[in-house]
Amino acid sequence: MVRPLELKQIIDIHTRRGIILRRSPYRSNNYPPSIYLVHKGRILKIDPANGKQLAVFAPPAAGDTWGRIRVQDDLLIGTVHRTQGKRGRVPAELQVLHRQTGKLIWKHAAEMTIPLVAVSDNTLYCLDGIFEGLFKDWARRGLVPKSDPIRYLKAFDLKTGKVKWKYTTDLVVTW
Repeated sequence: MVRPLELKQIIDIHTRRGIILRRSPYRSNNYPPSIYLVHKGRILKIDPANGKQLAVFAPPAAGDTWGRIRVQDDLLIGTVHRTQGKRGRVPAELQVLHRQTGKLIWKHAAEMTIPLVAVSDNTLYCLDGIFEGLFKDWARRGLVPKSDPIRYLKAFDLKTGKVKWKYTTDLVVTW
């Protein structure tokens, strides 16, 4: 049974401003708009008109949780967090799902961890590496996190998951 989720307000965590929800004239699909939220490690699909929960996308395996998510056209892109020994819970895998059905389109296991993802019209970009305390940005106070010496920048075809390119990088990026 799908229960309504009580949505009082959606706030942009970076600007602390309310988000205005409206239909984009540039949508490239025929689906009604939806809001996707990660709550208690699961992805919730919410109807923006009434705040009702339309679907729940569970993580792929017991013990996994969904991390950060993005929506591009008909695709829902998310990082899957898993516990990995001394590293603890880390973004260990990328998964691309159909945003209406939750059906897996493709996935990519990290060589180390995949904490940073960006998406364009046709390409998914990610940084694969190990970063100490990256998700504790409040404590870093603008300092660049320590990292292992080997990191990769990767690009994938967004629809198929085929690797477009992969480079070793000395960049340490953060938000």
